[in-house]
Amino acid sequence: MKMADVGVKDDSSASYRLRTADTAPAPGREAGAARLARLLGFKRTIRSQILWAFILINLLACVATSLLIVYNARRATLVEIGASMEMAERLVRTAVDDLQRVSRGGAGLQKLPLRLSGQRHVRILVTTAQGEPVWPPQSTLAQSTPAQPASREGAPDWFASLVGVEVPNRDVPVFSEGRRIGTVTIVSEASDEIAEVWDDMTDLALVALIVNVLVIGVLHVVLGQVLNPLLRVAAGFRELEQGHFQYRLPLPRGGELADIVARFNALASSLAAAQADNLCLNRRLVAVQDSERRQLAVELHDEFGPCLFSLKANVASLARFAEQLPPEIGGAVRERAGTLRDIGERIETTNRRLLKTVRPMALGHVPLADAIAGLLSEFERLAPDCAIEFATGKLAYSYGDPIDLSIYRCVQEGLTNAVRHGGARRIRVEVEELDRPAAAGGARARTGAGCEIRLSVQDDGRGIAVGTATGLGLTGMRERIAALGGSLSISSRSGGGTCLAVAIPLEEDERVPATSATRGEAGQ
Repeated sequence: MKMADVGVKDDSSASYRLRTADTAPAPGREAGAARLARLLGFKRTIRSQILWAFILINLLACVATSLLIVYNARRATLVEIGASMEMAERLVRTAVDDLQRVSRGGAGLQKLPLRLSGQRHVRILVTTAQGEPVWPPQSTLAQSTPAQPASREGAPDWFASLVGVEVPNRDVPVFSEGRRIGTVTIVSEASDEIAEVWDDMTDLALVALIVNVLVIGVLHVVLGQVLNPLLRVAAGFRELEQGHFQYRLPLPRGGELADIVARFNALASSLAAAQADNLCLNRRLVAVQDSERRQLAVELHDEFGPCLFSLKANVASLARFAEQLPPEIGGAVRERAGTLRDIGERIETTNRRLLKTVRPMALGHVPLADAIAGLLSEFERLAPDCAIEFATGKLAYSYGDPIDLSIYRCVQEGLTNAVRHGGARRIRVEVEELDRPAAAGGARARTGAGCEIRLSVQDDGRGIAVGTATGLGLTGMRERIAALGGSLSISSRSGGGTCLAVAIPLEEDERVPATSATRGEAGQ
């Protein structure tokens, strides 16, 4: 039973593969479909597609109209020439009968053409019984043969070939006294009719061309008025994609487009409000986290510090008491006291390292620039072969724990990566407060003072190799900066080395003057 089930599954899968292979489009067919799509202009703009569709429809209409005009012209020409030939034949027979009654001999052939002149769409040829032309003369006949009629000069030969019809010539014999003395040949001549059709067709084509050019121009302008707001909407979505949620579109005149633009502006307002709420929440989360870190640092400093001091004092007291004991007991006590002293020093070292990791003690007690300068001095002491430059511009005393700590940690991470991984010999650190550039649409990226604090750490090290994974330190810094509404980027410099750039937007209440910081420090 199981084997049968397996066989059925194999057959069905094989048949599915066969059906897939049969129905799969061939590469050449796919290429042909793509070529046809490009030919039809599916990848062009809507305006060009509409205009090209209008032009194509007009071309097809012109071709259909031309074919209809040629067909009607051929039919009308055939009817007109047939009627003219019939009328001319009656006139010729009447004239020949009259000539036979009033004339004798061949002399009457010279008078016959004079009485048949002025016929339309036909030509009259008079020849003798021996085939010699009587009318028109030989010189005129050579210039006006049926192969090259003089009246065809009004229309091109190709058009005359399309419209021209073949009507058989009609011969009327001329007899005198029972003897055939000549022949009157009636030849169809449609060139003047064709010329009239050609003139009408060229006039119609000129009018159609002028009208189509005007219509295309009007369509181009009207489509521009209709599609330009849509292009602005597309540009607005690109701005929203880049995070510029304050971008707004002007309302167009059209009712439907105005509703679309109004919905876009409402969406942008909602996104801006959501971004502001998220930014406020993220800042609060970072502030709470920093507050917990600060409280933990205070506990480590205020609780562990006195305990460690008391432990060291008691260990020193035990060592002094051991001097008064007998040597065999005092030696053991001094050994235990030394062990306790070593343990206490390790705990103290660990406590200091934890304090620096949780929160640098200098932050909040000294200006931000001085705290960063102290960090750079420590790195210069640890890496004497690396020259570090520090440049500051406009900086407040402090920007609050979240921003101060973020800037401090970014400088620390940048210096660590430059020295440890980049092998840099020269590092330049720049920190300053600048005006934030206006976002697209003339609006700020976020409400507030319109300022930001910028940090750049540049080195001359080996740079970043392509495909290098970001470490945990930079990942944590990027997440922290993003929570503050800022940006962090790392790029390779053109001359070699790496550039770490950080930008954090500032609110009006985030600047802490020196007096407030000093007053807060005194209160603690």
